[in-house]
Amino acid sequence: MTWYYCVDGKNIIGPIPKEQLIDLINRGLLNSQTIVWQEGMPQWLSASTVNELFPKDSIPALPNNFPQIPPLPNNNNPIIPNMPHLPNYDYSPYNNPSGTRASVPKEIKGWNWGAFLICFFWSIGNNVWIGLLSATPFVGLFVAIYMGINGNELAWKNKRWESVEHFKSTQKNWTIAGVIFTIISFFLGILIAAAGG
Repeated sequence: MTWYYCVDGKNIIGPIPKEQLIDLINRGLLNSQTIVWQEGMPQWLSASTVNELFPKDSIPALPNNFPQIPPLPNNNNPIIPNMPHLPNYDYSPYNNPSGTRASVPKEIKGWNWGAFLICFFWSIGNNVWIGLLSATPFVGLFVAIYMGINGNELAWKNKRWESVEHFKSTQKNWTIAGVIFTIISFFLGILIAAAGG
């Protein structure tokens, strides 16, 4: 069976034989995150999840004098009636800069309430270790304010996200958790003060 692959989230290349696809992978021209598909598959998959492309046991090393393969035909629009559409990524796995300390998309810049309200826990969940300083006396409030201002940018750079929507959804959940935690803490403080006084 022939295979198709997509490197940039937009251009489909194929059909090519399985052996040629494996050769491209072995030579490092494609990697485990390359999206692949063949007729009969319900959707595009990462090559690493396809056992016949990336066997679970091991991949043998290539000899130093491995021959060059001919260039692929330029079939960007193959006519196959049941080929599924590529997943719609804002950032495909190939141009998603999250987790790489690269630039931050403008859609996610801004104040992060979750990072401000529950800074210590948010920092652990988002791999932003500087936020752990929020548990330090006298410094905690300043760290929480810093995290509120810069939290989105720090979380984007320090953790891998599937997409901007995934990032926003996760940060919204942190905000909800922060508001709930703050309200419960406020009322517990009132109850403790009333019981003690």
